[in-house]
Amino acid sequence: MLGFGLIVSILLIFFQTWELVEVQRTEGPGVVLVSPIAVQAVSKELLFRWKEFPSAQHYILELFDEALLRVWVSPPLHDRQVQLPDKVGRGIRPGSSYFWMVTAYSGQAKIGESKLARFKILEK
Repeated sequence: MLGFGLIVSILLIFFQTWELVEVQRTEGPGVVLVSPIAVQAVSKELLFRWKEFPSAQHYILELFDEALLRVWVSPPLHDRQVQLPDKVGRGIRPGSSYFWMVTAYSGQAKIGESKLARFKILEK
C-alpha cells in the first residue's frame, strides 16, 4: 500500500507541475480580440474577430460556457474571423455568459494567445 501512495504522490506532483506550466503558456503581447466583447444582441451569425498576430500561420479559437467548460474548439483557421458552426450556434443560450480566446501558431508552435474574454448574449 505504501508503494501505491508513493505513486499517487508522484502523479499529483506531476499534474500540479503540468498545470502550472499550462497556465504560463506564453509571454509578451498576446492576440487582441475584437468581437464579441461584453454584451451583444443575439443575431443569426455570431462572428468572432481578432487582430492579426505577427508571424502567425494559423489560429485556434476556444469557446467556453459560464462554468469554463469547453463548448467548441475551432479547426486551424487561416483567417482572423470565424462564425460558429450551426450545430454549436444553436446551443448558445440568450442571457448566458460565454468566454473565448484565440491562440496563434507558427507551424505546431504556440507563439501567442489572447486573454480570456467574456461576452453575454442578450435577446433581441
